[in-house]
Amino acid sequence: LQKHQQELEKSESELQKTNQELQQTQSQLNQTQAELTESNSQLKQKETIWQQSETQLKELQKNQQEWQISKSQLHKTKQELKRTNLQMQELQTELVESNSKLQQTETLLQRTNLQMQEVQTELVESNSKLQQTETLLQRTNLQIQELQTESVESNSKLQQTETLLEQSHSQIKQTKTLLKEFQNQLHQTDEERKNQQLQLQETQTVLQQVQTQWRQTEILLQQSQSQQQNSQKELVKTKSQLTQTQSELEKLQYQQAILRNSKSESQTEYQLLVWEAWYAYQKGDLVEMQEHLQKSLKYTENSRTEIVMEWLDSFANFSQQKGLELDSEKLTSSAEWQKLMKRTMKIQNKVLVSSEK
Repeated sequence: LQKHQQELEKSESELQKTNQELQQTQSQLNQTQAELTESNSQLKQKETIWQQSETQLKELQKNQQEWQISKSQLHKTKQELKRTNLQMQELQTELVESNSKLQQTETLLQRTNLQMQEVQTELVESNSKLQQTETLLQRTNLQIQELQTESVESNSKLQQTETLLEQSHSQIKQTKTLLKEFQNQLHQTDEERKNQQLQLQETQTVLQQVQTQWRQTEILLQQSQSQQQNSQKELVKTKSQLTQTQSELEKLQYQQAILRNSKSESQTEYQLLVWEAWYAYQKGDLVEMQEHLQKSLKYTENSRTEIVMEWLDSFANFSQQKGLELDSEKLTSSAEWQKLMKRTMKIQNKVLVSSEK
């Protein structure tokens, strides 16, 4: 145990030493890290300085290039200045020459101005003379025009008078001939008037006779019209009676045929009502048809769909027997048929509901 304790103590002392060494190394590490961070920051600063120096170098290079360009431009401008100076000297010599020429031209202008003034005075005089002559010419022209118009008017009047004279001569001749014809016509009209008076008297007598005959015929016509109206009324009555008797006969015949073939009273009643419905449809009385078919539902126990099919089949058979064709689309699309279908379907639905309950 003592050995172990001694070893433990040794190990503890060694541990303490190692801990101290570790602490020292950590402190050294911390110092080195701090130095590293400082060196990194210094490096970054140096890098930025280096970048700045590089940019400055580039700018310097650019400045040098620009300076060289400006030098070349200066050289060019100097040469151009020399040229312009030479040109200025030439221009000055030309100006001196032009001034001398100007003086000469001014003297010439003065001379020409004097000449122009003289010419203008002469022109004014000539213009005044021209105006006088023009006024004279205008007056003479007006006089000539007036004379011409007067001569034209006189000529036209002469021509008109000549034509009027000719027309008057021709009219006189025509009037003479017309007078002769008129006298002849008067003589003829007198004779015709006498003849017409005689004819008028004869026609008046004939008219009186015709009027009396016309009155008699009117009376006869009125009598015949009243008789015709009465006969038409009687015809209508007889036709209606005939149709009624025919329908009754057909009904009786159909009843007899049904009575022979039917097995029960309800079946005969059902078939009779269907026939009466078809007969009403043929007459055009769809309301009566609807009523008869509605009544027929009481005398059958078939389903509503079967009944509707029976109605259509029986309608088709009845019309075939009469040599007619049934327009089933017109029948089924009519308002009365649609109402009948709604009622029959309602009744069927009620029956189904009651049977289910």
